[in-house]
Amino acid sequence: MGRFLGALLITGYFGDRFGRQTTYQLNLLMFGVATFLGFLAPNIYILAALRFIATLGLGAELVTGFAMVAEFAPIRHRGRWAGAVSFIGNIGSPLGLLLCTLIIPSYGWRPLFFIVGAAALILWMVRRHNIPESPRWLISQGREEEAKEIIEKMEINGSYEPINHDHDHAKHTINISLKRGLIVGIIAAAATTLCQYTFTTWVPTILVKQGGDIFHSLMFSTVMTIEAPLGALAGSFLIDMFGRRKTITTGFILIAILGVAYAYQTNNTMVMIIGFLLTMCMYAMSASILSVYVPELFPTRYRFQGKGYAAGSGKLLNVLMPYFII
Repeated sequence: MGRFLGALLITGYFGDRFGRQTTYQLNLLMFGVATFLGFLAPNIYILAALRFIATLGLGAELVTGFAMVAEFAPIRHRGRWAGAVSFIGNIGSPLGLLLCTLIIPSYGWRPLFFIVGAAALILWMVRRHNIPESPRWLISQGREEEAKEIIEKMEINGSYEPINHDHDHAKHTINISLKRGLIVGIIAAAATTLCQYTFTTWVPTILVKQGGDIFHSLMFSTVMTIEAPLGALAGSFLIDMFGRRKTITTGFILIAILGVAYAYQTNNTMVMIIGFLLTMCMYAMSASILSVYVPELFPTRYRFQGKGYAAGSGKLLNVLMPYFII
């Protein structure tokens, strides 16, 4: 629920009104401070409140990061940029499991909060002075001189192809209304997140219920954490190579075929192989749709609002899904 509210309220409200940089810094600061204070929490109630605040920041951070990529990256390389963000972000799952394995048995849970919170605050301080405001947002606010100054600095570093690229494609750009973009964005985000999180969360439990042993179900969970960055990386290259529509349509067809095939598997080896391919396709779709396609549905003036509402709706459905399954 915290991620839903973070994506909906913080990103959706602040991003388009007060700027990308301000929102981006606020998200990480909330997460870092609340997580670090969790190290000192005297009881479960204070810890739960701090975790809620941390998830507000985390939910907004995930949405903001991909929306920022959509505004900084050149169109023809946007998939690669977003894929790199997805790849690095999804590495967090296996790293988190590794930290838990190394720290909790010997030192308890508190040092884990200290390490993660301190790392987030250090990152906040580093990027506070190294992430510029979005030139596109500045232009949409009529602050063209500030935007020009930022673009010129990034051109000198060789890290940015200015908005010339987008001017080349301006005649192909279609302005979609916020209402229409939200309908498409919510459907796309909901379909992606429901498939991904329902499968990865519930399949180990279902395997045990069907007679599978706990070892194989835990092994499956471990393998899925490895598939996440690989799938994100694959999706990012495919969407630039073949385009948005072909990649997303083909991806969902593969998910449907592999999903039906997976339901009829009884052999542990085939469960692992098909499950591996299915999860890779899901994370490839997540990188393609949530990182690239949905932010592109909205023009700059309400991109954060649209992306926040679409992603927030998908996260809300994930909160409600267990009640339908149970």
